[in-house]
Amino acid sequence: MTGWLKNSFSGFVSLCIAALIVAALSLPAFDRFHGYDVDILHYLRNKFESRAQSSTRSPVAVIAIDELTYATQPFAGLPKVMWTPQIARIQNSILAAGARVIGWDIILPTSAATYVADKNFDRELLKSFAQARRDSRLVLGTAQLGNSKIIPHRLFSWAAGGANNLRSLNVNVDEDGIIRSVPTFLSVRKRDNSVSRVPSLALELAARHRDVVPERLPDGRVRFGDLDLSGSRSDKLQLNYLGENALIPTFSLADLYLCAEAEKSDFFREHFRDRVVLLGLVLDIEDRKLSSNRWITNGGPPHSEPRCTDKVGTHDSNIDRETTPGVYVHATAVNNILLNSGLEQPGAWQRLIMTLPLALIVLIATQFFRPGTAALTFLITSAGWIAFAMWQIDNHFVMPVLDPVFAASLTFVTVLGYRFAVVDKDRRFLKRAFSSYVSPDLVDSLLADPEKLKLGGERRELSFLFTDLADFTRMVENMEPTKVAPLLNSYLDQMIGIAKANSGTIDKVIGDAVVVIFSAPVDLSDHAVNAVNCAREMDKFAQQYAGSQRDRGIMFGQTRIGVHSGTAVVGNFGSSNFFDYTALGDAMNTAARLESVNKQIGTRVLVSKQAMDKSSSEGRPVGCLVLKGKSDALEVFEIGACEEEGRVSAEIYKTLYKSIEVKDVSAHATIKQLCADYPNDPLLKFHKDRLDAGETGTLIHLTEK
Repeated sequence: MTGWLKNSFSGFVSLCIAALIVAALSLPAFDRFHGYDVDILHYLRNKFESRAQSSTRSPVAVIAIDELTYATQPFAGLPKVMWTPQIARIQNSILAAGARVIGWDIILPTSAATYVADKNFDRELLKSFAQARRDSRLVLGTAQLGNSKIIPHRLFSWAAGGANNLRSLNVNVDEDGIIRSVPTFLSVRKRDNSVSRVPSLALELAARHRDVVPERLPDGRVRFGDLDLSGSRSDKLQLNYLGENALIPTFSLADLYLCAEAEKSDFFREHFRDRVVLLGLVLDIEDRKLSSNRWITNGGPPHSEPRCTDKVGTHDSNIDRETTPGVYVHATAVNNILLNSGLEQPGAWQRLIMTLPLALIVLIATQFFRPGTAALTFLITSAGWIAFAMWQIDNHFVMPVLDPVFAASLTFVTVLGYRFAVVDKDRRFLKRAFSSYVSPDLVDSLLADPEKLKLGGERRELSFLFTDLADFTRMVENMEPTKVAPLLNSYLDQMIGIAKANSGTIDKVIGDAVVVIFSAPVDLSDHAVNAVNCAREMDKFAQQYAGSQRDRGIMFGQTRIGVHSGTAVVGNFGSSNFFDYTALGDAMNTAARLESVNKQIGTRVLVSKQAMDKSSSEGRPVGCLVLKGKSDALEVFEIGACEEEGRVSAEIYKTLYKSIEVKDVSAHATIKQLCADYPNDPLLKFHKDRLDAGETGTLIHLTEK
């Protein structure tokens, strides 16, 4: 299978993994978690981008029957059913101040007149109800508990106008026990067994405030005047507690009673004119709900207004709770309707489509990048997605949060596991196989494109470098074993490092000898250049290292190097259980022979003409050598030593070599003189010995390997 097919197949498998994860998260079994998107975005939006709003923008106000009310006369010590005269006084003051409508979030199922001698005890409240109903400015609450319906006492219901002014206080509780929406319309069975749709308390109050008749659309949305109500779907209104929706002015019932008694009508006009007013419980324990604002509320009133009088004490429960008084659920719903700010949630297909992008981005990062980069991509894209969702909730739209983040995280883990178990198996093999003897750059190149490596073996043009350390065996025999290893390891570390730095592949390390291949397993167009440069650097290091050891009294030998370029077969050779990546062929043997020839000539680095020509390097020609056992001559050059002190200059040497090559009889005398002037030049001595022995020309037959 080619690399392209492997990448395509693994990409297809990864894509299938991501698609399955996204599809699985879209199943109905996970619907219960979608509500957490609303909760999380409420928390984040409030935490990082909360903006102060003036409570005067809220079209709703709450009259709180709070702990202060229970502690203030004339309410203290009496049950709520005995408060009707005081509540009537407050309600009349609010209606007189121009409130548009009053809604009751409390139910008085009994009348005090039933228990006291004064049968007209509730008269003032009944009169107030009758007055408010004439202008459709009163709505009383009812509640359905199982099969039982809780309604106001029959006198209160009659005075308020009966069913026309009674609306349900029931809210929608999700599977996890959290209130995130309220009903818009409820089904009510009539006496003739027919069913009609009746607005909920919140929708009825908002409709009376705007003087409109809400219409239920076929899909359960609400047409409110000229608007399709935001956040309404399937007879539900998704609650939005953010921004101006949360800043609901709250007034203590006790303070308002004292204010009414003091006839401070201006206070009532300032705070209740043209508003929807809700009367409800704001207590430490009773009628508290877990709603989608549970992570942004401390359990108290969201916005308390200045008091009318200073005759009411203070109350601090010192309790930070996630529950919110039920009256604020209805007040928020009214706000959402009047401000058209209910939260829209995506449908199943929208959620599926919006979940895919994050998973696909993480899929691509995990498939093609390193795990650390992929993890960083996951974190950045998830943070970006959440920031985008926080921006969108300002537009009253709830972007999915958990589904995309869960899908992305599961995609990251699953695809990473698939990569480790399947896709990267060959990459790990290559890294283990080559990292110890190939430069890191070459390893990365192989990992990026494994097709550069053909493990079955192939014939290609290569360059080879062999090194050997003179007198190593004798040095080892004369040294303590504990000193040999550090000395040799330090030497080999540097030699191997130089080879890798020049893109060489370490073929073998045999004792003190190093064998390096250039242009395998990764093709190098300038492999000969790399090989010759590597030889120069190795020679320079070896000379310095040997000198430093001799200064310490260690007779470290001379390093001999041979370099040759030619065609060879390279690949993995061996058994099925044990194999070696190496090259086979005469070119490799020739490089080894050149390293050995150094010993016969006295040189340190010999390079064949094939390598010299391909590398465009310069050196001192040695001659056309016929290696022992060979019939063809190989032109060879010495590099490195010609620049050293005590060696004849390259120009003079080349002139001498030319005269030897053309068999000029004066060459013998010239070389004798040069040897006298440069006694430490081994190449001069080699040619002088040849001429002294009667040899001529530059064709040299070697008798030793």
